[in-house]
Amino acid sequence: MNQNKIIIEFKDNEIILDKKLSINDEQVLDFSGILAKNNIRYVLFSRYIPILFGNNETSENIDILIQNISFEKFLKLWLEIENAYECKNTEDPIDAYNAYLKNHHVVRIAKKEYQIPEFRIKIIKNEMDRFTLKYRKKVILGERNM
Repeated sequence: MNQNKIIIEFKDNEIILDKKLSINDEQVLDFSGILAKNNIRYVLFSRYIPILFGNNETSENIDILIQNISFEKFLKLWLEIENAYECKNTEDPIDAYNAYLKNHHVVRIAKKEYQIPEFRIKIIKNEMDRFTLKYRKKVILGERNM
């Protein structure tokens, strides 16, 4: 495949992309896979979307909107990622959940070895967020889901 060429197919509730993966794509696939494994519904938005569809830039921030989750579910996610990722807000999962996530502030997480991109996670807080999460599209990138 030509390195600059992207093939896009829309099928039902899916967007299928065939393209050369960027570093951002690889990191987003890894992190979104962790969210999916933990049964956390999410949607990617903001600056990463143009990159996903072929803009050759990179983004320092990957914004992720997630469903409202319990502390127990958040702690399970935290414990799974803490060896490879770090929270930029705080080292304490209780503080990250109560002071940030539940107060509708972003929890900033980055892979320890890279620092960029930074995953900025926030929970739904209004009807627009609920709508966005409810009607999200599944993106298939190569053999992986995002």
